[in-house]
Amino acid sequence: MTRPEFERTMAGIRARIAELPEDERAALEALAAETVERHEDISRNALRSTRALERLELAFERMDTACRRLAVLAEEAREALVRARSPRQDAPGLN
Repeated sequence: MTRPEFERTMAGIRARIAELPEDERAALEALAAETVERHEDISRNALRSTRALERLELAFERMDTACRRLAVLAEEAREALVRARSPRQDAPGLN
């Protein structure tokens, strides 16, 4: 539910509460106020969760990039090591 929808719904609920006998209003008004507080808490927590998820996705992208680069470097190092250990065919006196 969007914020404007929630506010319209709560306005309607409060209007209905106002029509009730006074002895029934207090508990329902308190419940309506608590509902608004909880809705605000949920909205804040949802926003925080969304931001945390975005940061986590960015961290995974960076980690993936780093892992791919590390794999390339490892392959380059392996190839250099193989070249360094293998005898050169054109080296004189080594055949």
